[in-house]
Amino acid sequence: MATPDLRSTQFVVPQAGQAPVQLRNVVRQFGRQRIIDGLNLDIAPGEFVALLGASGSGKTTLLRTLAGLDEIDSGELRVPVARAAVFQEPRLIP
Repeated sequence: MATPDLRSTQFVVPQAGQAPVQLRNVVRQFGRQRIIDGLNLDIAPGEFVALLGASGSGKTTLLRTLAGLDEIDSGELRVPVARAAVFQEPRLIP
């Protein structure tokens, strides 16, 4: 898999006192198919978040975006500079 070109993604470091993860009007699409459409989300320090949805609803796309593995098409993404991600499975199996 090729490394994504994230130059078009606007990564902004959160300011002190703000939620460490913030998404503002985030859009991600593949061709004409919008997978994430205008998502706004704040994740506070120590907060647990569960992503629930049908297959193909954008859960993995959102996680890849937050981990810096995928780009956004528009909007603003604020995440800590230091971050890591571990996926439980290397691929989806039908």
